[in-house]
Amino acid sequence: MKNIREDRLEGFIQDWYWDRPSHEFARKLGRFLLQFLDYLSEEGLSRKTINIHSRNCWCIGKCECDYGNTDTFSYRRMSSSPAASYVFSFEHKWSRSKSSVGSYRTTWRRLYKYTKGLTNVRDGE
Repeated sequence: MKNIREDRLEGFIQDWYWDRPSHEFARKLGRFLLQFLDYLSEEGLSRKTINIHSRNCWCIGKCECDYGNTDTFSYRRMSSSPAASYVFSFEHKWSRSKSSVGSYRTTWRRLYKYTKGLTNVRDGE
């Protein structure tokens, strides 16, 4: 998988962790989500669309870190279903608008599809 610049990674995850173990989890998750966003950019999506997916990925990461009930990152766990996780939290914390929730669900479906396409990749890399 591609290398992600440290400053980009740390800027993306800065609100996701509170101690050393949670920081390590956030780093692995953040690296994975940034690689997904790079993949979307390489697909030729517009800057506006990438920005929407980026905002949604930030929310996904925040929810995974706050509510995920796991200490070990696994991209395979994120590919268990195309259904969006943490919709209630998204609506409560960020937006209840139909278009925002729909966009959030779309990002989860795209993330699911991306994750299903990964082969021979070890979790956390």
